[in-house]
Amino acid sequence: MGSCSGSAKVKSVTGSASEVLEHTTFERRALMNYRLMQQNEERKKIFVKKDQNTPQLCITSSLLYNRRLQKKTH
Repeated sequence: MGSCSGSAKVKSVTGSASEVLEHTTFERRALMNYRLMQQNEERKKIFVKKDQNTPQLCITSSLLYNRRLQKKTH
């Protein structure tokens, strides 16, 4: 993981205060976007797992329901 904090870099930058502020906000935005992307990836993985499990659950529940119906009719 190549994540590095922006504050250490900013201290070495020589320039006006506005430039430094722009630099930090840009890096913060980049970090935020990166974290959001990671969260979305994790969410996708969770949803994929759920999708893999749901068909089995649906099948088992429908089978049980059909069996109950058969028992009621007989």
